[in-house]
Parts: sequence; C-alpha cells; structure tokens
Amino acid sequence: DYYASRGLGDVYKRQNSDYRLSLKVAEKTTAYYEADTAARNYLQQLDLALADLYANCDDSQTFFEKAADLIPELKTEDTLTAESPTLVGNCPTCTFQVTINDVQNLYVTLELLYPEHPGDEFYKVTQWQTVTNNEPVIDDDSLHLYQGN
Repeated sequence: DYYASRGLGDVYKRQNSDYRLSLKVAEKTTAYYEADTAARNYLQQLDLALADLYANCDDSQTFFEKAADLIPELKTEDTLTAESPTLVGNCPTCTFQVTINDVQNLYVTLELLYPEHPGDEFYKVTQWQTVTNNEPVIDDDSLHLYQGN
C-alpha cells in the first residue's frame, strides 16, 4: 500500500505540473492573439486613413509626405506604438510594435505603396514577427529543496 500511495502522489504532482504548464501556455497564446488582433485593427485604421489620403492626393510624393504625418497620429491601443515612416532605399517603410507580454513584442513592418489603380494595396507587410527581449524574467516557480541540516 505504501508504494501504491507513493505512486499516486507522484502522479498528482505530475498532473499539477502539467496543469500549471497548460495555464502558462494558454496565457501566452491568448496574449499573442490579443496583440495580433490589435495589429490587425491598426491595419484596418491605416487602410481607411490611407484610402482617404489617396483620394485627396494627386501624386505619390504628396501621398507619402502626408502619410508620414498621418501614421503616427492614428489612434492606437495602449499596447501599440507606431513610428513615422522612413525611407529604406526608395521605399517608404513604416514599423509598429504591439506589446504581447513583459518579454515579447509583435513587430510589424510595412512597405508603403502608392496605388497605380483604385483598389490596389497601400502597403505590403514585410515583417510580422514576435521578438523576445533578452531581459531575464524573475518568476519563482522553483521547488525549495532540502539542503541537509
């Protein structure tokens, strides 16, 4: 009976550890999808703003100049920060990031495009990446081991 009850105790500990791990995975997954949704909502706002801007601009230079002022001004969620567009080669590029959790951010980079025809895209997504900060997380889930005294 002793060995059987000991075995059940080990099973219980493993189940408890598995449960805690599942909770952490679920939290991280939920946080990622919340950041993903915030980024997609921002892109919807950007689409509308650029469509309006396109309708009121006669050429690509004016469009890109006004877009540089417009993009940082878009209303965003608290977890999202957008930078003013910069030139990479001849292409205006816009980057924004969304905080996922304390150690991860979702980075999105867009290459801005001037539509040749109505209905063409205003940007091309060139980066959609989760980046982990290198700062250590202090999370004490360690077991307190018997030190012998």
